[in-house]
Amino acid sequence: MSFQDKLEQYSKIVNERLNNHLMPGKHFGPPERLSDAMRHAVIGSGKRIRPFIIMESAKIFGVNPHRSADVASAVECLHSYSLVHDDLPAMDDDDMRRGKPSCHKAFDEATAILAGDALQSLAFEILARPGSDADPAIRSQLVLEMATAAGWAGMAGGQMMDIELTNHPKKIKLALIQRIHAMKTGAVLEFSAVAGPIIAKAAEDHIHRFREYGKLVGLAFQAADDLLDVTGDSEHLGKRTGKDEISGKPSIVARAGLEKTQKYVNDLEQAAIDLIVPYGTAADDLIEATRFICRREK
Repeated sequence: MSFQDKLEQYSKIVNERLNNHLMPGKHFGPPERLSDAMRHAVIGSGKRIRPFIIMESAKIFGVNPHRSADVASAVECLHSYSLVHDDLPAMDDDDMRRGKPSCHKAFDEATAILAGDALQSLAFEILARPGSDADPAIRSQLVLEMATAAGWAGMAGGQMMDIELTNHPKKIKLALIQRIHAMKTGAVLEFSAVAGPIIAKAAEDHIHRFREYGKLVGLAFQAADDLLDVTGDSEHLGKRTGKDEISGKPSIVARAGLEKTQKYVNDLEQAAIDLIVPYGTAADDLIEATRFICRREK
């Protein structure tokens, strides 16, 4: 099976789980408009690369992908919430996401805010349920890891720094841009990488190795995204391009230029792959995922 086929297979599994998690209860369910907005944001779109990393990293340690699918769907809820809020006029003000109208355009701003809030809550609800893992200690560890990745020292904090430093991209040191990227993008990818060995109850040295892998992939993902914002096509990407330069966002490209940024991504790709090569053929699909992240065209 090719990497793309496996990516689609895992995406189908995650979509099925998300559909189940977003099914209203028999006697009481969420307001229909809120439910529709949540589904618009999370169902049937996106590459599902974060869920893929969870499911593949768990599989390296012998965990069936169906067993890690709830944790994978939780991270997709978290990721989708962040996109809904990022697209709002108060943040990045984007009208398109994943080739369709952003949530606030398809519905309205208030509904989009609430849909994002509800998706974030749902992510933690899924993790806390026994279905995500039979061991309550594992569930607790996963909740802590995700909360750390999503909060003030992770995604939310990185986004705040990104906003504060907008309009000063060429004055920002590369190390600070890397810190922003590690927080706003890398932290959730780091969670995705460590979730697999945590589910598998792998030894701490394995968890540490996958944490380092996730950090490198997170930096590469955002740097590759910065490159696509300059070199990509809006229609092909399904979102607006050129926005970093227009808005004065602190990007790697603005600081280092296209050639150095490409080399930076290439170096991160190789360093990340080197960390998982010792797992042999079991890591082949995760290696392909790493290359996909670093070399993607959309």
